[in-house]
This record gives sequence, C-alpha cells and structure tokens, in this order.
Amino acid sequence: RLERPIATHAARAVATLLICTVIFGLWHLPTIILNRDLPMSGVLGALGYMMFGGIMLGLLFMRTGRISPVLACHALVNAPTLVVASPVSGSALAGAVGLMAIVAGPL
Repeated sequence: RLERPIATHAARAVATLLICTVIFGLWHLPTIILNRDLPMSGVLGALGYMMFGGIMLGLLFMRTGRISPVLACHALVNAPTLVVASPVSGSALAGAVGLMAIVAGPL
C-alpha cells in the first residue's frame, strides 16, 4: 500500500519498519502504565525500550522473512525467568536476556 506514496523499496521498508515499531510500542503502553507505578519519564523510557524491541524484531522479520523467529524472540523476552533461575530480579533478567536475544536475532 505504500508503493504509490513512497517510490523506492528501501524507503518503503524503512517506513514500514517505523510504522510497525510505533504500533508495537503503543500496543505495550497499557501494560507499561497499568503494571508499574512510574513517573512520565519512566513511562517514556519504557515506551522507548519497547519501540527499540519493535525495531529489532522488525529487522529480524525482514532478515528471515518468517514470523516464527520473531515469536520465539518475543517469547524469550517475555519469560526468561521461567527458563533460568537467577538472584537478579525478574524484570532486570527479562530486560537483559531479552535485549541480548533481540539484538542478536537480526545479526
């Protein structure tokens, strides 16, 4: 649908990635707001983290052309504490493992 307003393939890919990133971030916004007692700066930081995850997951999809690796990485981000026992808090562990998985995916 972006072929008419955006001429080049690369520009369409970037636009699609950005649109999906914003949707991914906004989709997680209710969870960020409801599950945490954060000031506005904390909400914006968490939203930025989610949008970064959206970019990396979008790149993973673009690289592989398949949704299954994206779903696997997202599941790993959501539930690493079910896989590993650690003295680190669940949210810190989830963030660290998730960030590593999402960044490593497109590579």
